[in-house]
Amino acid sequence: MPTPATASIISAAPDPITEVPFVLPPEPVTPDVTIAPALSPKRQRRKPVHPKKPVVTPAVTVVPASLPKRRRGKPVLPKKPARKRAVSARRPPRAHKARGIKLKASASIDDAMAIIFSACRDHWKENIQAARVAGHSDGLHQVRVGLRRFRTALILFRDYLPSSQREYFNREAKVLNETLGPARDLDVFTKDLGQLAGAPGEDSSVATVVRAAAKARTATRRMAASMLRGARYRRLMARLDSWIADRRWRIGSGKENGSAEQVSGFARKVLNKRISKIRKQSKKIAARHPDVLHELRIVIKKARYALEFFATTLPAKRTSRTASQLKTLQDSLGRLNDLVVAQRTMKALKESAVPAKRKAIKKGNRELISRLKSLAMPSLPKAVRAAARLRALQAL
Repeated sequence: MPTPATASIISAAPDPITEVPFVLPPEPVTPDVTIAPALSPKRQRRKPVHPKKPVVTPAVTVVPASLPKRRRGKPVLPKKPARKRAVSARRPPRAHKARGIKLKASASIDDAMAIIFSACRDHWKENIQAARVAGHSDGLHQVRVGLRRFRTALILFRDYLPSSQREYFNREAKVLNETLGPARDLDVFTKDLGQLAGAPGEDSSVATVVRAAAKARTATRRMAASMLRGARYRRLMARLDSWIADRRWRIGSGKENGSAEQVSGFARKVLNKRISKIRKQSKKIAARHPDVLHELRIVIKKARYALEFFATTLPAKRTSRTASQLKTLQDSLGRLNDLVVAQRTMKALKESAVPAKRKAIKKGNRELISRLKSLAMPSLPKAVRAAARLRALQAL
């Protein structure tokens, strides 16, 4: 057998016949063989050992503890969480009323201020999305309630707040509330028109007033939504958040420290003074001018807000009775005030209408005012009775 060197020479030499280089086939490669030791005779007689077969575990179906009931025809499948989330995402934002404030009688005035200011801010923040949606009158109303509650708290704690801070926040909240006011007034007005208009054989002038009110309502809502998206509102909220979080009223306030005095004594003093004022002003309420009744209603509203702030620090029964009479009195006076607002709104609609429609709006206004008066007049005796019951109650 030729050596590798010889093989390379031979493979390179041309074949004498074909003159083509002749290539030797490669030598077969012998694999490495491991020689096992010889088995004993006993080992050879044993049966070969086969490997164990893998154990196959059958698929397990998890059955829920409670299966949905089966209806006729099709089974009822469990609802998918993703579908539930998708449905809830399509729902329009809802309006939320103010949450209850829980204060301990031993809490300091400083802590009470932080809790009450935060609750007022959170109240209108929860309703901002609903107020921005066209057609959501309740959301707009709750934003205004939250702003009024905040301004009431600023007045209650004015001795513990720096005057510059109190004036700034009061001014900004007032401007915001006044901007939202016309939209709220038209919401109430159109709601009342929906109950009064549409009678069979009704004059077409009433329908003209309804259309003019709906148009004005849309315009005022756009203005309100624009205000709630504007830079002035965002700046107010940024300053208010940091003011509450850091309790910046401690700097330069009228009283050096509000943490030394308990809120229970402060609440009794403030509320008894306000309710005493309401009792005096509610005498001879039937003979009062509408403007005077409107001012009394505002005072009652602020007293109710204060009562809600400090309710958990006061006697429960007396607080409940006082709050009930204040609410009845406020609602009765509110119905009378709606008549005044309706008259003012109708006058504005007539002045803003084109000359061709002013005559029809004026005629429709006379018809609607007479109907509104018939609805508002029963509220006056209710207010007189509620005022008498309020004066008979004990102080808190």
